[in-house]
Amino acid sequence: MISTATPITSNKLIPEISFFEHQWRGVDQSIVLFPETTNKNAQWSIIEAYYTSPFHHLELVLNHALSEYNRNRRKSSAPEGEFRPHGKFSNQTVEKISYWFHKSDEYLNQLYDNRLMQLEEKNKLGVFIKQKMTPWLYLSHVPKRVLEKKEGFVGDHHTIEMIYRGSVDAVDHIHPLGRIIDNLFLSLPVCQAVRDRKNALAQFLIHEANNKTSDEPLKVASLGCGKAHELETVFKAIKPSQFSVTLMDVDIRALSGARDILDRIPGASNRVKVKEFNAFGAKNGKLLEELKTPQDIIYSAGLLDYFDDSGFMNYFCMAYGALADNGKLVIGNFSPKNPTKGTMKYLLDWELQFKSEQQMLTLIEKTGLPYQEVSFFYDETHQIQPFLVLKK
Repeated sequence: MISTATPITSNKLIPEISFFEHQWRGVDQSIVLFPETTNKNAQWSIIEAYYTSPFHHLELVLNHALSEYNRNRRKSSAPEGEFRPHGKFSNQTVEKISYWFHKSDEYLNQLYDNRLMQLEEKNKLGVFIKQKMTPWLYLSHVPKRVLEKKEGFVGDHHTIEMIYRGSVDAVDHIHPLGRIIDNLFLSLPVCQAVRDRKNALAQFLIHEANNKTSDEPLKVASLGCGKAHELETVFKAIKPSQFSVTLMDVDIRALSGARDILDRIPGASNRVKVKEFNAFGAKNGKLLEELKTPQDIIYSAGLLDYFDDSGFMNYFCMAYGALADNGKLVIGNFSPKNPTKGTMKYLLDWELQFKSEQQMLTLIEKTGLPYQEVSFFYDETHQIQPFLVLKK
């Protein structure tokens, strides 16, 4: 029998409605199919786990919200203040959706960390939950984009841009319910950590610029830079002449977006170069070949989250080889403390290679490369994305 989260003991927030079928454009709530290899007992075990989980309550609340919206849409008018500005849903309904959404997120994190269950059991339950929830996620914009992987991978610059912004334009939604789902997704700790890292990186770079001992500009390279929003903050806080920056990314649209942002800051555009560069599998020496000159700072924020241990070590060796003496290498990587990891894996197919501070240090030690010192800084709110700072 599959272990489940603690049973719900209060029905205060459970709407007293019956389940009903529904369809709208782009959504088909269909029967969930099991692989042919799944026996009947296993099927019933998965079904039981789902219907005793917070997801069942979330599904009921979402159905209730859809019914409420359809009823209110048919009304010619509504009492003043009855509905929230972002959609025709009562405050109570929105609060219930939020409650069960966050309970469901906690449930998936417990599932991810559950060592009593077999991996196969956890994955099958995760697939069942995803199939039940996907029609609802397709009403949103951000989770839908994550699931579709339109750029071939999850963390493309457009998705990260929406997470940075913390909101989505209403025009992007199939249904008003999607806006509520988007707002809830964007409130998750992993999204807040992504927003926090922009400021954390900016403060680190500003500190380095203000404490440099040479009159020469700091040579800085950002790998997997995206639109490099942190530099917008940096160049507004210091003289652009203090930096000579090379932005590197495999996505030329992200590089173009970064250039557009920095072109609006006086003096910044001529301090920045952009280069198309794929760090995945790049050989040692390739980065220095592209940069031409050893760098004072090389940093990456979300890139190493997708590298396994071997890829992490290869990246480290490549970046280390492109550092000047006394240069600093900054590597950001989400840690296993991320409380949203279950939702990312089971609901969104967004799998990261989590590494703790100690795991990163162990991998670096395995390379045998010498260094002077190592320290860490973190995202401010949740401290689930450590940034390793190594001085060569």
